Amino acid sequence: MRKKTILIFTGLYLPGYKGGGPIRTISNLVDNLSDDYDFKIITSDRDLGDSKPYKNVDINQWNEVDKAQVYYIQSPVSYKKISDIIENTNYDILYLNSFFSPKFTILPLIVSKIRKINKPVILSPKGEFSPNALKLKSFKKEIFIKISNILGIYSNIYWHASTGDEKEQIKNFSIKYNYSIPDQRIKIAKDLPSKQLPVKNTAIEDNIDLKICFLSRISPMKNLDYALDVLSKIKISIIFNIYGPKEDLEYWEMCLRKISKLPSNIVVNIQGIVKPDEVCGIISQNHLFFVPSRGENYGHVFFEALNSGTPIIVSDKTPWRNLESYNIGWDISLDHSKDFIKAIEKYSNMSLKERKIMSDNCIEYAKSLLSSNEDLMANLNLFNNVECK
Repeated sequence: MRKKTILIFTGLYLPGYKGGGPIRTISNLVDNLSDDYDFKIITSDRDLGDSKPYKNVDINQWNEVDKAQVYYIQSPVSYKKISDIIENTNYDILYLNSFFSPKFTILPLIVSKIRKINKPVILSPKGEFSPNALKLKSFKKEIFIKISNILGIYSNIYWHASTGDEKEQIKNFSIKYNYSIPDQRIKIAKDLPSKQLPVKNTAIEDNIDLKICFLSRISPMKNLDYALDVLSKIKISIIFNIYGPKEDLEYWEMCLRKISKLPSNIVVNIQGIVKPDEVCGIISQNHLFFVPSRGENYGHVFFEALNSGTPIIVSDKTPWRNLESYNIGWDISLDHSKDFIKAIEKYSNMSLKERKIMSDNCIEYAKSLLSSNEDLMANLNLFNNVECK
């Protein structure tokens, strides 16, 4: 039986890595489902923030990248380029990895409408409908949403929600902006974690200074400024290691001002960008992983932290919940900053035995996620039973 071909449009993909989670979401999807589906991916010719294209790929033609065929489209991306690719590519289902992307969502949808291409479309908003995400650049988003609704470019498509909460966000969005999204057209399938071996945490026995890691894109959604405010109120000695690309330079300048005002017991190391194969090793050199994100539809880096035996401290705006009951970390409301302080101080006061138990629990929890057949089946079924209206 012939495998279905999934044509994916996504703004960033391998060998890029600065975009973080969205890249890993698609690469993990391909890695896990390639026995059942063929994947063709259309993406940018350069990584996040780069002015020059990748050096080791063929631009404007298909490349074999691991288990997928990838087309790196030359900038600037135009309607004609997208139209030519879609009309000359054999595929069964179109999958779009964003709601707001002008080049890699809106243009493909417009091409499909104008050219009357009768293929099912699945769109994954990737957390863009969370209340905190919609607040960012809200005026521009409001205008775009209203215009797109009038034009009907998102009509009669399927929606991929990574969690039950995201399904509710999609439904709430549809009600607020008068989008007609039948419940049966929203499919839930959790993002799949990366297949990787666990890494032993090497910081556990260090009882001198508490090492805390922040590894993520430097942007308002990742909430580095909130983490700095929490640390500014802690009395114990802490080394705070910050990793990640500076996606929002104005926001980063604000964070630098906060860093300059931290008390002397908080030492900040600004470490820069980390390549994907280095993430677990770097996190494992820290006692705790602390990214109080304003919202995540998954959060691959939290899985990688657990897989490195490092307890995580996150907000309650991610799918990583009830962490304390598993003894692998804490998920705390952003309205209760004192509880973040208490969590850090609680870990600081743990015995070596307690820290080792917690580290082992993190790795076991990560293993259980990798072996989850339920999540794999949900992703396989994502592309079943979709048809054009």
